[in-house]
Amino acid sequence: MLLAFSTFEAFETTVLPMSDPVHYVTDERGERTAVVLPISAYEKLLEDLADLAVVAERREEPTVPHEQFVSELRRDGIV
Repeated sequence: MLLAFSTFEAFETTVLPMSDPVHYVTDERGERTAVVLPISAYEKLLEDLADLAVVAERREEPTVPHEQFVSELRRDGIV
């Protein structure tokens, strides 16, 4: 659905897989220039971005094999 917003911009509505509406602001050529999305979707994106930052910060840390990790969880009574 394309809704006229002004002579130079328009809002185009589409649907995210989770049924959250996303609105695209387009220029006079119909090129998307911005997006308007629900706060809940924006907050999820911020959370994902923060998670990725943590992953990037910890990239050089030593790793533990999965089997060792699970055995330590069992040893500590967590699993």
